[in-house]
Amino acid sequence: MTEAIMLFRGDGIVTEMLYPEFEAVLDNVVSMPEWADQQARAAYVVINPRLQIRSVVLFYLDFDETGTADAGWNVPLRQLVEKAEYGPDLGGGPVRLVCHSQSPIPWLNMHLWDPDLAPGHNHLHMIRDAVQRNQLRLLADTGEAPASPATLELDKLQVVAEEAWQLPAEIERKEEQERQAAEREAAQRKKAAQLIKQQRLRIRTLEAEHDRALASLRQQAARQQAASQEKIRQLERDLQASLEQNRVLQEQISQLGSIGEDARRELESLAVKEQNQVVLLKAQFEQELQSHKKLLAASQRQQQQLLQQQHDARLAELQDELHQVRAQHEAASREFKAAIQAARGILQRLDDAGVSLVTMQPGAGHITIQVDEVDEFLKSPAAYAARYCMVSAEEYNTWLRHYENPVCEAHITVTGEKCGLPLERKTHPGRFTPGISNRCSRHKELL
Repeated sequence: MTEAIMLFRGDGIVTEMLYPEFEAVLDNVVSMPEWADQQARAAYVVINPRLQIRSVVLFYLDFDETGTADAGWNVPLRQLVEKAEYGPDLGGGPVRLVCHSQSPIPWLNMHLWDPDLAPGHNHLHMIRDAVQRNQLRLLADTGEAPASPATLELDKLQVVAEEAWQLPAEIERKEEQERQAAEREAAQRKKAAQLIKQQRLRIRTLEAEHDRALASLRQQAARQQAASQEKIRQLERDLQASLEQNRVLQEQISQLGSIGEDARRELESLAVKEQNQVVLLKAQFEQELQSHKKLLAASQRQQQQLLQQQHDARLAELQDELHQVRAQHEAASREFKAAIQAARGILQRLDDAGVSLVTMQPGAGHITIQVDEVDEFLKSPAAYAARYCMVSAEEYNTWLRHYENPVCEAHITVTGEKCGLPLERKTHPGRFTPGISNRCSRHKELL
């Protein structure tokens, strides 16, 4: 027999090793960094020389942060196999199976796990297929099992009557039919027994899962009941406080009822007094209002006269300043025109001498400026470059923003925040289309 260990991850087997290698892992001679800080589902498998499974133990194995096996792990795998019950047939007869729902030592259940027996995800079938692949390079006996010779019990032979004699061929045929019928019946019984064992194992697995789920639901219900009881007690305390507060308010209202009549009479007398005072104050206010209107009219006339005088003086000053500004403007205009004539003369001489004015503008490259176009260029270099690129100034400015920062300019929020996704830079204004070249693929569809 050969002992092997298989480690599961997800829905498949990822690691296979012989038992001596597993002992080296347990003794911390070999670490497994790929299992660092994880709990592995493992299977201890006993394999016969014909690569048939005889025993399986499904257990957990913990690893620390460095991939070293838990030093306190101590599951007696071989002792469990010796006391294990039989499980399903994996090709070599019923196997001894130890799992969470079928353990000969109950206190070890917490270290064991149940297999999934669903079609397509059967863990036992995965183990059987892994053994058949023989990635562990085990020496297998592929010969036919020797057939046991048939022995005759001579003392049980009897001679039948002559009329019951049959030919040997007919006797062999009947014996073969009886043997085949017996084999079919035995195979059906064996298959039925295996199905019953598998269903019992499945039932125990489902019962264990049901017990765990029921325990979890009971704990949750207990917590909810405790929270509800605490809430009820809090509501009762709040109710008692509200009743006490209501009683105090009723006492205060009864006390205020006796005081209210005296207060009403005092308020009525005060109201009469205040009404008389209001009449007197209204008469005084009417007198003061009339006098105030007269003073206001006189003040307005004086203010208008003063403003008219200030306006005339200021108008005279502004007229003098306007004459001075006009004279200065005319002098500056004459000087500017003379400077322009001089500059044009210099530019004309440079042009006659073969000197060209060249500017570098984005999208247009190097542009040679004619002498008669210098004023146009100085007024707006961007408009001059746009005309050179055969686009409008607005389109050129829009492309220039894209060229300097090629990102999606679509507004994605109410506050005006832009998408900002990087885009491919269009190097020429003629190949730039507003609303498409400066939009990402998602916001182009929104246009």
